[in-house]
Amino acid sequence: MTPAARLPLCLWPLLALLCAGCGSVVDVDQARLCERVLPALLPDGTRIERVESRPAEAGSSGVTLAYFARTPEDTAARPDRITCRFAAPTGPGRLDLVGVTTIEGDLGEARLFILKRWWLEAGGGAGFPAHSALFRLPTPWAYGLQQALNALPNMTAYAALAAAFTLIHGLTGRIILAMGEIAVAGGGAMLAVAALAPATGAFTLAHLLLGLVAGTATGGLWMLTFGRLVLRRMAERREASQAVIIASIGLALVLREAMTLAQSGSGLWLPRLVHTPIPLAGSAAFTATVTPAMIGGALASGCGVAGVLALLRFSRFGRGWRAFRDDPLMASLCAVAPSRLLGATFLLAGALSGLAGASLVLVFGNVDAALGLPLTLKTLAGAILGGVGSVGGAAAGGLLVGALEGGWSSVWDIAWRDVAIYGLLILGLVARPEGLFGSGTRNL
Repeated sequence: MTPAARLPLCLWPLLALLCAGCGSVVDVDQARLCERVLPALLPDGTRIERVESRPAEAGSSGVTLAYFARTPEDTAARPDRITCRFAAPTGPGRLDLVGVTTIEGDLGEARLFILKRWWLEAGGGAGFPAHSALFRLPTPWAYGLQQALNALPNMTAYAALAAAFTLIHGLTGRIILAMGEIAVAGGGAMLAVAALAPATGAFTLAHLLLGLVAGTATGGLWMLTFGRLVLRRMAERREASQAVIIASIGLALVLREAMTLAQSGSGLWLPRLVHTPIPLAGSAAFTATVTPAMIGGALASGCGVAGVLALLRFSRFGRGWRAFRDDPLMASLCAVAPSRLLGATFLLAGALSGLAGASLVLVFGNVDAALGLPLTLKTLAGAILGGVGSVGGAAAGGLLVGALEGGWSSVWDIAWRDVAIYGLLILGLVARPEGLFGSGTRNL
C-alpha cells in the first residue's frame, strides 16, 4: 500500500459515524422526552419495547418512535408508533412540546396541556427500559472502563494540541501561548455552523461534518495569519523570542474577548444528535456506556494527529520539515523554501488545533471562551512531558496528560487534579529534562 493510501484508512470509522447518511438525525433529548409521554397515553401495566426512533416528517421538528406494546389483556405485543413535535430544532424551543400524534390522530390542545402540566412537569414517565450491555464485567472493571472512555476525547484533543505546538516550535524555536484559544475559536466555528443550520432545514449529520471542517479551517487561518505577520518576520531574530511570546498572548486575549462577546446571551449548544448511550460492558449494578459523539470526537482528533505524523514521515513536506528542523541553512541550500515551509507548518498546526476544539464541541456540546488558557497549559504540559523535539513524542505526552487527568478525577478530589498533574510534570522533568521521547536537540 502506498503512503498516500494509508491516511484515509484512519478516516473511515469517522466517516461511517458522521456521514452514514445526510438525512436528519434524532435529537436524543427530544427522543427521551417523547419516551416520557408514552406511558401517559397507554393503559397501566403496559409493557413497552422500543424498536426504533427516527425524525418526524419533513417540515417539522420532532421525533417518531416505533415500538411494541403489550397490555395486561393482550396475548401478544402489537406494533404502534407515536410522533412528538417540538417548537424548534435548536435553541430554547428545542424541548418545547407543541404536538403529539398517535395512530388514533393528533392529541387535542386540552389533553396536550394536561400532559405537559401534570405529567411531564411533575416528572412522570420513566421511558423505555435500558438496553442490556454487550459484555459482562465486574462492577469495578466496568467503572474503570467508563472512566477510560470518558477521558478518551480529552486525551486525543491534548495530543492534537501538543503536536500542533511542537510543529511550530520545532522549526522556529518559539513558544506560542495561544494554542488553546485557537482551539476554542475552532469550536466556536462549529457552533456557528449549528446556529446557521436551521436556515437550510433540519439539522443533519452533514452539518456536523461541515462544523468539523469549519473548525479546522478557522484554526488554520488564524495560525497562518499570526505566523505570517509575526513568526515569519522574527524567525531569524533569536533575540525576539520574548516578543513572540507577548504577541501570542495578545492573540490569545483577542480571541478570548471576541469569543466572550460572541457567546454573550446566545446560549447556543450543539444539538444532542449523536449522544445516545451505547451500553458496552458491566453488571446489573453498573454498565459502562459510550456515545457516538465520544467515538467521533476521539477519532477526529486522533486521525488528525495520525495524519500529521504520516505527512512528516512519508511526504515531501515532512522531509523538508525534518531537514529544516535539524539544519535550517543546509535545508535552504538543498532547495527547501523556508517561506513556503513555514506557511504550510503554520496552516497545519492551526488546522490541527481548530480540529481539536471542534472535536470537543462535538463531544460536550459547547466550548467556553475561558477554556483557552487551561487548554494552552495542558498543551505545554503534554509537549514538555513528551519532548518538544519530537512531534510524535509531544502527542504521546498529550495522551498521557489526558490519561492522568481522567485517572485522578475518577479516584481522588477533582479540585486537586491540576495540582497533581503539574506536580508529576515537574518530577518527570527532573528525572528526564528532555521529556519522555525527546532527543534533547530542541529546548524550550
